[in-house]
Amino acid sequence: MEGYLNAIKQGLFNGQVRVSKHAQERLRKRGYSKKDIVIAIMKGTITEEQERKGHVRYVIESIDSYNDPIVVVFTKGKDELFHIVTVMPPHDARRFHQLI
Repeated sequence: MEGYLNAIKQGLFNGQVRVSKHAQERLRKRGYSKKDIVIAIMKGTITEEQERKGHVRYVIESIDSYNDPIVVVFTKGKDELFHIVTVMPPHDARRFHQLI
C-alpha cells in the first residue's frame, strides 16, 4: 500500500488529485481545508483498503494543519486520476489509531 500512497503524493504535484463534490461538502461542514488534505497525504499512512461498488478505496490516517487526527478516503478513477471520496475526523476506535 505504500506504493499507492507514493503515487497519490506524486499525483498531488502533477495535478492528478480531484476532490469530489461530496468531499468538498464534508470539508466545509467539518471545518477542514485543502491544506489539511495536502498535509494528511504527505504525513499519513494507508490503514485500510476497501472494496465498494467495484472500486478500491484507500483510507489514509494522518494529522491536519492543527496536528489533530484526520482521515482521507481516496479511489483511483478510470480516468487515472485520484479522487478524494470523503474527509472525516476519526471516531471509531475499532478502525483508527488516533481518535478525536
